[in-house]
Amino acid sequence: MPMSRQKQRRHCLNCGTKLYEGNYCHVCGQAATTGRLSTRNLGMHILAGVTRINKTFLRTVGNLLVHPWRVVADYIRGRRVAYVAPVQLLLVLTFIDLAVSSFLFGAGDDSRLSAAFGDVNLIGGTGVVVAFVNDLFRHLVTSTTWIFMLMLIPAIPVLRLTHRLVGVTKYNLAEYIVAALYFSCFILLVPLVAAPLTLLGDAAKTAVTSVELLYLLIMPAIAVYKSLSSSPKTPAVKIAALGLFLLLSVATYVLLLLLVLALHVITK
Repeated sequence: MPMSRQKQRRHCLNCGTKLYEGNYCHVCGQAATTGRLSTRNLGMHILAGVTRINKTFLRTVGNLLVHPWRVVADYIRGRRVAYVAPVQLLLVLTFIDLAVSSFLFGAGDDSRLSAAFGDVNLIGGTGVVVAFVNDLFRHLVTSTTWIFMLMLIPAIPVLRLTHRLVGVTKYNLAEYIVAALYFSCFILLVPLVAAPLTLLGDAAKTAVTSVELLYLLIMPAIAVYKSLSSSPKTPAVKIAALGLFLLLSVATYVLLLLLVLALHVITK
């Protein structure tokens, strides 16, 4: 809205408070430039309302892709104005992921293990609820994205154990959960960014998938190593602790997966 029209508005349209200099109402916080909707800006209002895409969102996404550990560290230290909260970001990215997957791939399943698990049912029987549970289970065990996200569940206690072994005790459970949420967002982001490249052909899809998986492994590993920076231990000990963390995380996840499959066999 032109500045001349901003000066003409003397009261906030939301609460009626008299407006002084500044971009926002000092009482309710609504933008001083808020005005009537038009056909020109209606689309942007709808898009922003559904996805909450703004400068803060784009800044958070960019930082997560380049150095996710900095986003986690800043948020834990209280530097939060520049970032979207992790739960809100995860919900928005989940919505975008479903939309993009449906548009590009139809079914929206980036399964790479469906040949092994596509016919597995978690529980026997018939009915809408049973079918939903079985379909959800198949999606979770065959989607690479969800496999990486599910691995964050056992990673939380394993990371706490790793930190204790090397003398890092400054994080509490809530902060570990925040880190896991942000890395869930990171795991959703990487396939989203790479998705258009997979349309270039089978060779490009194979190459992109390989780079994507490598990136999804390396970046969290770097983040864990950086979380050990406050430890007085030597770099060799920190690298050994990182290896232990990765080994225990994978082993715990495999045990959980085997438990689920065992339950399936028992209940079949």
